[in-house]
Amino acid sequence: MRALSLLLLIGCTAGDTDAPDSADDSNSTADSGTETGAPAFELTCEDATSEGWTGTDDLGPTIPLTTTVSDGFDNVEYRWTWTAHPTPYVPGLDVAIAGGWADVPTSGVKQALLAGDYTVQVDARSGTEEATCSATATVARQGLTVELFSATNSTDDFDLHFVAPGGTLGSNDDCHHANCQNSLEWGVLGDEDNPALWAARPVIGVTRWDFDIVRLMDPPFGSFSIYVHDNTSSSETGSTSFTVRIWDGETLLAELDRTVSGEGTDTLVANLEWPTGIVTEPS
Repeated sequence: MRALSLLLLIGCTAGDTDAPDSADDSNSTADSGTETGAPAFELTCEDATSEGWTGTDDLGPTIPLTTTVSDGFDNVEYRWTWTAHPTPYVPGLDVAIAGGWADVPTSGVKQALLAGDYTVQVDARSGTEEATCSATATVARQGLTVELFSATNSTDDFDLHFVAPGGTLGSNDDCHHANCQNSLEWGVLGDEDNPALWAARPVIGVTRWDFDIVRLMDPPFGSFSIYVHDNTSSSETGSTSFTVRIWDGETLLAELDRTVSGEGTDTLVANLEWPTGIVTEPS
């Protein structure tokens, strides 16, 4: 994973009493203590950003999140709770507390499989003092990105096929899970115009969510074709629902929901003209 960069400090909400004015910390409020002159109990959350998947982390990036509590307090406990995430399932935390309290001031978002904001609320307590703040881990989108993910939690298995201009399914011009783990050479020699595919299968309970993501930093010009293949290897034989999203950087070009049936079939979802970004669906 590429290096993470910390963004801004998020202000905290606090306990029942008002915090004293502070000229050097206008972003935080906290309990002021039970005695005159006692230190305020303050909790600060640090946001983080990631440039996302680099082609080497098959389960997605783990993005660390850090909190800081004011000095002078012992036996501090923390509780981490999800408030928002772009994935249809609840992502994991690097340190799982299962909604309870523990001595865990630092955690992290695991399996950040889709770009977007992953936000948690952090509560802290020390004796009768309490404070809370919010931390967000942001996964950025770069270049041309095509995302395929299941619409429901099922046992079905399907794959994204991203075909280069003038290419055909099953060739080296077709980027899919079996041949596109940073191994295809498209266009001129080098990595910027080559596709990279991230095929992830996060298991949730006894079933799973399917995710395939293709990214090209400098795509060749022309008409790309986007297919979804329904594999015969899964035990699911009924219909399959999935979503395909096409992005140019942070701009959403198209979001396409489909339901298909038939094992071993290839479904043409859309054609993409580059660099215009025009998406057309088959009639």
